[in-house]
Amino acid sequence: MKVKLIQIKKQQLLTLWLMLWLLPLSAHSYSTHANLLNQESITLKQTLSIKELFDYITKHSAYNFFYNADLPELNQKVSIDASEVKVKKLLQTALKNTDLEFTIQKQKILIRKKISSGALSSKKIQALTQQVKNVRGTVVDETDMGLPGVAVVIKGTKTGTTTDFDGKYSIEASPDDILVFSFMGYANKEIKVGNQTKIDVKLEPSKNVLDEVIIAGVASGTSKKKMSVSVTKVKAN
Repeated sequence: MKVKLIQIKKQQLLTLWLMLWLLPLSAHSYSTHANLLNQESITLKQTLSIKELFDYITKHSAYNFFYNADLPELNQKVSIDASEVKVKKLLQTALKNTDLEFTIQKQKILIRKKISSGALSSKKIQALTQQVKNVRGTVVDETDMGLPGVAVVIKGTKTGTTTDFDGKYSIEASPDDILVFSFMGYANKEIKVGNQTKIDVKLEPSKNVLDEVIIAGVASGTSKKKMSVSVTKVKAN
């Protein structure tokens, strides 16, 4: 009885020690995240393109930008002379003489073409100003097995993610965005987000699987001479 009691006390002490050891780590993680969210002021003295400005703000704050990469205004040069200026004010100044406007939603900044008053119906304006939402889903192969490592990218941008071991993914996207699903050996698939918050995708094997494998072999360091022999053997079979 005494032995059992001593074992229970040891387990309780071990649990208490682990809790005390992990508490500072949890507090530090929360503090770091809170500090990141408070970094809304930017110091910058430089002439750069609007896209470069967005990249700079993303790197030096907790904000992420969402926009159509084909917008010509992104290449327009602006001169910035800011010292500890809030991100909102900085963008108002930088985009003042452009056809772009922005909306800040928590840590997300949406960039789009300016909408002239009365040019669009209220229904269309509401659709364009919908919030960026979280889209989830599962990507499977032709046998309905989850595909890990599938690239899920918003078309025209560098924003994306990959599926986990079970083929599941999660990404922030707007209704007008198009998700591109790609995986070596399979045909790419594009799906517009629209009103969907759950998008499951089934990828089909590509007809050019052999070509993709050959390219992958060259990229991994296989010499062209060895690769040509390998291709000859495959064709002979």
